[in-house]
Amino acid sequence: MGLPDRIHGHAQQRRPDNANANRAPGDAPYSILLQENKMLRITILELQIAQCRNLALIDRFINGHVDDDGHGRTVPSHRQMLLKSKIEGLEVKLLELRGEGTENLGPGGGNAG
Repeated sequence: MGLPDRIHGHAQQRRPDNANANRAPGDAPYSILLQENKMLRITILELQIAQCRNLALIDRFINGHVDDDGHGRTVPSHRQMLLKSKIEGLEVKLLELRGEGTENLGPGGGNAG
């Protein structure tokens, strides 16, 4: 039956840890796949950071600043504070990912620290 086979095939694709658990860490195609995966994850994080920065700039120019702190300093909007927090979190993830070696990207995800 075609449909259950396709569903079963997709279920297997969702479990790369199980499928690759028996591969040797020195296996060249597996290492290349891990490196490409890491590069894609880094690119996605960089794009998310850029998106947040762009949203913060848009918010800043459309809505302006709130200048009511009494000391001449600009108080960021609530949205800008949320975006700043999100950017900081994404940057931490990016630094952690860049700090990982490819040997730490095997099954289980492995953390460098």
